Amino acid sequence: MTGPLALTIVTVVDGEFDVTVNDQLVRVFVPPGLGVAGVDDETFVVQVLTVLAERATPLPSVLDLAQVVARQPQLLQQISDTLDNDEADTV
Repeated sequence: MTGPLALTIVTVVDGEFDVTVNDQLVRVFVPPGLGVAGVDDETFVVQVLTVLAERATPLPSVLDLAQVVARQPQLLQQISDTLDNDEADTV
């Protein structure tokens, strides 16, 4: 990834988000039960897209996070660790 990530997120309905990543619009689906304990869906979506952007992963116009996590199961632990580290920095 080059430069800062410009990301905005809008909740369409529970579990469905329109996310603008730089200039690209991505519809993101988060099935019930997927995520990191104690983290709301919007924060989870932002974290996943940030990791994917850092890995220079091309984003489709529709992204089902269940499929992403199925292909990259370590992603949940990475996001959990990142959020834990962020919280530790603010205490």
